[in-house]
Order: sequence, then C-alpha cells, then structure tokens
Amino acid sequence: MLGSDSKVENCVAAATVNLTAEGEKIKRHGSPIHHLLRTFSETCHKTGNYVLTRDLLKGAFDSDKKTEVIDKCIKEQYLRVRRNNVLERTNRSTGSDTLKDLLRRVSAGNGVAKFNELQEHGAMHLVEIEPIIEGNFRQRVKDEASPRFSLRVNR
Repeated sequence: MLGSDSKVENCVAAATVNLTAEGEKIKRHGSPIHHLLRTFSETCHKTGNYVLTRDLLKGAFDSDKKTEVIDKCIKEQYLRVRRNNVLERTNRSTGSDTLKDLLRRVSAGNGVAKFNELQEHGAMHLVEIEPIIEGNFRQRVKDEASPRFSLRVNR
C-alpha cells in the first residue's frame, strides 16, 4: 500500500500540554516560596507573635519539600534566622508570583504561554507535553484515497 513513491503531504504538528499534579497544586496555591511566606504571615497573625520556630513553620506549611523551601527563603533573604532557630520575616519583597501566573496561562491554552518561558522559570517538569503529528501519504495512483496517519508521542 505504501511504496517508495509515497510522499507525506498536509502535515500538521501540534502539542497537547497539561499540568502535572505538582503544577496544578502550584497553580492553585502559588509557588512554594510565596505559599510558605503567606503561611508564615497567617501563622504569625494567629499567634500574635511575629517570629516562629522552624518546627512550628514546618508544621503549618503543607509541602513535600518543607526544609528545602525554608532554606531557600533564608538564602534569598525573605526570612532571617535569629537565636534558637527562630525565624522572622525580612522586608524584602518577593514580587508577583510569576510561576503561578505562568501555569495559569499554560492551563488556559491557545498558545498563551510559550515553552521558553517554562524553561526560563525551570518549570518544564510541571507540564506534560504530548506532541501530535498528522498528515496524509500521497500515492502515485491519483484515484486512491490517501491514507491518513497520526503520531502521538507520550513522554
């Protein structure tokens, strides 16, 4: 049916992009740093104290990577360590939550977000990409219908 004279024509390439479970969580709650700092502020407001112990913050923060996120906040100087492992908030602003906004644009679809933006923010692991290639094989015999093909690649 498909000989050496067959040619591909009307080829269309597209991709289906979906968020992973971690990506959906960030889309809802915000990036881990923003979520941690919001939890810190809410916990401080509840206790009436503007410093928290590391253990109390770990207990209040819902994440798989609690220690890593707390250490990153300290490294980026959003939190400061005082004596006895007590943490306090610094005046440094995190700015807007660009990762959360980016993932919202990805889930909206229609080419609103671009792959280079995902790479720039280190967020490629937060999406599942399924490339799709569709087209026809043109036959030498003009009267026969061209067989259609569709290739989907799951990664």
